[in-house]
Amino acid sequence: MTREGRVRQAAPLGQAMPGLMALGIALCALTALGPLALRTYGDNAFCALALVSGGLAAWATARASESDGRWALLLILVLGLLMRLIVLPVEPLLSDDIYRYVWDGRVQAAGINPYRSVPADPALAALRDPDIFPRINRAAYAVTIYPPVAQFFFVLVTRVSESVLALKVALMGCEAVIVAVVISLLRRLGQPSGRVVAYAWHPLPIWEVANNGHVDALMVALMLGGIWLAVAYGRVLWGAAVISLGALAKPFALLALPPLWRPFDWRMPLIVIAVAGLAYAPYLSVGTGVFGFLDSGYLAEERIDTGGGFWLLSVWRTLFGLSSHDTGVYLALSLLVLELPAVSLDTVLSREAGGRTAWKVMERR
Repeated sequence: MTREGRVRQAAPLGQAMPGLMALGIALCALTALGPLALRTYGDNAFCALALVSGGLAAWATARASESDGRWALLLILVLGLLMRLIVLPVEPLLSDDIYRYVWDGRVQAAGINPYRSVPADPALAALRDPDIFPRINRAAYAVTIYPPVAQFFFVLVTRVSESVLALKVALMGCEAVIVAVVISLLRRLGQPSGRVVAYAWHPLPIWEVANNGHVDALMVALMLGGIWLAVAYGRVLWGAAVISLGALAKPFALLALPPLWRPFDWRMPLIVIAVAGLAYAPYLSVGTGVFGFLDSGYLAEERIDTGGGFWLLSVWRTLFGLSSHDTGVYLALSLLVLELPAVSLDTVLSREAGGRTAWKVMERR
């Protein structure tokens, strides 16, 4: 039986909706309790709530698979938005990165290269304020670490409002793109579109985007947009360009490129290089300083260069001792694990397209 057939034989809408609604209401309640749990009982209580919420989101995914109705999808989207609106006005609880985003946008609007000076530099004193500047992390010794596409995003949003709230709302707009693409991919695979609940109700994006305002939402939106161009329309090179923009918001998006690359084809690598060059061009007045704090201390401060910042590797070292090459092995294995979902998606989409890869679709056109 085809996936479409299984979807058509899904349980009636009335059987799935009550359980799905109950799970959504429970998740809204747990989301509302999050700030209180963290401030009153500390990190462990917050993590416990997040784990319970993640379990309920997984349960909701199973329930959503029982119905492909429009009302179920509407319920998922409305409650997912409500969960985000609950934490949107709350001061960022787990990270202060967003204050640097606002600062970088302000600095650029003043015509200053954000990679040139640390926020505490006396030359930037006129830009300081009592709301944003005191909350910037590493203000005394680190220039910005964020790549150029993230910087473009910061300056665009802060031209509307130099506020944390504005950036959070803009990043939730990126989430709307993510959800739309996921729904489209689910339908292309013949799966219930309600399975988007796995993202929409999961506590990780709720807290990391709507509350902490992390730029990862921009990266994922661009990455998924590029994947969609490649697999739905066969525009592999355009897709690679958009994914490259995502990587210039946060480098993890690069993991989506290998499954789309046809070995020994030179066009995709050249496009990636060209996109990176054009994005970095406005900031090259600082030379290699365009890599910011990433190049001047971040890896050492977070103990990434020695492997000390990786919990699993620390456990391994506790059990089996230190090895001279264990950091490199750990990073290689981590990249492989992260790459597997992208390869799996490419394989599944190819199978659904009758064995035609994105490259073959493009070539036929």
